[in-house]
Amino acid sequence: MPAFDVIVIGGGAAGLAAAETLAGAGRRVHLVEARRRLGGRIRTVHPALFPLPVELGAEFVHGTPPATLERLRPHPQPFYVTEGVDIHPTPAGLSRHPDFHASVGRVMERLDRLKGRDVSFTDFLATHAAGDEFAAARPRACAFVEGFDAADPALISARSLAEEWEGLGDVDDDPQHRLVHGYGALLRAMVQALPPARFSFSPGSRVTAVRWRRGHVTVTTTDSGGRETTLEARQAIVTLPLPFLQDEPDAPGGVQFEPDLPEETRAAARKLVMGPVVKVLLAFDTPFWANQKDVGGASLADMGFLFAPGAPFPTFWTHLPLRAPILTAWTAGPTAAALSGRRPRALIDTALDVLADTLRMDRARLAARLVGAKAADWGADPWARGAYSYVGVSGMRARAALARPIEKTLFLAGEATDTEGQASTVAGALASGERAAREALDAG
Repeated sequence: MPAFDVIVIGGGAAGLAAAETLAGAGRRVHLVEARRRLGGRIRTVHPALFPLPVELGAEFVHGTPPATLERLRPHPQPFYVTEGVDIHPTPAGLSRHPDFHASVGRVMERLDRLKGRDVSFTDFLATHAAGDEFAAARPRACAFVEGFDAADPALISARSLAEEWEGLGDVDDDPQHRLVHGYGALLRAMVQALPPARFSFSPGSRVTAVRWRRGHVTVTTTDSGGRETTLEARQAIVTLPLPFLQDEPDAPGGVQFEPDLPEETRAAARKLVMGPVVKVLLAFDTPFWANQKDVGGASLADMGFLFAPGAPFPTFWTHLPLRAPILTAWTAGPTAAALSGRRPRALIDTALDVLADTLRMDRARLAARLVGAKAADWGADPWARGAYSYVGVSGMRARAALARPIEKTLFLAGEATDTEGQASTVAGALASGERAAREALDAG
């Protein structure tokens, strides 16, 4: 008899949610994680000189997803709603640009005109928003797609964006929250609640092979010293990031499945795309921007987002309503891909360059105010190979196909497999882990 009922591959949000559900139902669960830490693309840190915990990975809670909020209910004041106005540079100076989302909306609302075959967002713009009246809106819409979806407009499905925009509606009305103690605290609480008698964990263990037949799985892992371990169970829940499911069967550094995953599973994975993100956290001596003014003479103390269109880091944000002296620099999609692979110091310097230029500050004076900085390049992370997924052209059914159980033995989870409207988010990862665990339980 195998030592475990279920092996969970991957210790991110999806893997932990699956383990939580399975162990709660009395199953013996073993979780394998390549990193030395849990969390996957969640990474909450509290560096010296930073006044509060900050997120190198996932940060916001978009809307009110049950999978996330139900886990927060036991905690007093677990989250807060983000606040602040959007600030944009103009030739005259910084401005509260009220028509930005309206102009993006004018383009995105035309997505419902898309008939027949799916096309990329780039092709959609060329066909349905080509007029002079959209000249200013087109680059803004592309910037929105790149920044929000971490997507290349030439690759992302226009039909998927139509569905997304229908759910978003007015982006200004969709609430965003942050967790007071960060996502890391939420995951630690989940781990601490797991029953030790039914849950075990192998950190720093990279899965190299999954050999399976109906009702039996053998997982081979390798630790940092090159030592191999073999684990057996009746089922496995696979929460590997999307690129590992897109690999060729014998790809170096990949996970070898014997027999290979069904072709429909591989094909579904290849209709999705993993979006890159580079994120830089900048801690200053004070929130100095509160002393600056926009072109109308209003203080920037209520700045939530600062945009720098066309820059290597086109978006910065504050922690409002918390008056923290921290700015987060963000870039995603093709712009992030162009930066990916640089050393952290180079990423930090680039973020400072953009910030100084956008705020029209002396670069040396700005750098002198910096007391701490951290950078995260998710596209270059070997265990993630990107930040979150999006749907490629003609891939509208891919997430559902990727989530389909395999011979009542392998069950796939992770944000890329969510079909309930929360894909690409922590909520989607949590919900997918619960879903895969229920499927495993139902399969026996």
